Amino acid sequence: MARVRYFVSVGSNIEPHANVVRILEALLRISPRLALSRIVQTEAVGFESERIFLNLVGMLESDLSPTELKAQFNALDTRL
Repeated sequence: MARVRYFVSVGSNIEPHANVVRILEALLRISPRLALSRIVQTEAVGFESERIFLNLVGMLESDLSPTELKAQFNALDTRL
């Protein structure tokens, strides 16, 4: 499969300052070419939570298929 550009949404409200760093480190292992939006702090929408969210969008390039990339993201989500 040829290199494909993926745009991914990143967000965390569980230890968000630490976990966003961990997520970005994992994304860099997948693709050293990583472009990021600014990080936005938000409150929960649609449910009650006292914890803030940190959110951003990343663009990465990868040879992985969408299914393979999703599997890596799911494993990362489970670890964190």
